[in-house]
Amino acid sequence: DACMLGALWLRQRGLGASISAGGFGQFEWATLISILMREGGKAGRPILSNGYSSYQLFKATLQFLSSTDLIASPMFIQSPSFKFAHTKNPMLFDEARGMNVLYKMSSWSYQLVRVTSLGQADISADEL
Repeated sequence: DACMLGALWLRQRGLGASISAGGFGQFEWATLISILMREGGKAGRPILSNGYSSYQLFKATLQFLSSTDLIASPMFIQSPSFKFAHTKNPMLFDEARGMNVLYKMSSWSYQLVRVTSLGQADISADEL
């Protein structure tokens, strides 16, 4: 259900998987939630809890997007020694998939997602 909420949120904002629609669609949303439920936090711990409700997963994912700058501080999942060329685009490299999950996003579309998610996180201000 958190993925369906995310898909609806993305669609309402005109975002999608194609490069012309921002490069962040349902697949990227679902993959992000999957990664954050597996790890991404301090000491390899998950950022999202398995005990969260669908709405809590949705909101926590929005909070992650709004509060994490993956351009300035790229995230490498299961590959701490990964070497990369500095880029102006967001980087969420997942070793299990062997790819940057956000490879279709430009810096402007990533900033749009961040600003939009910040606004949504502020609107739904109840605690997790």
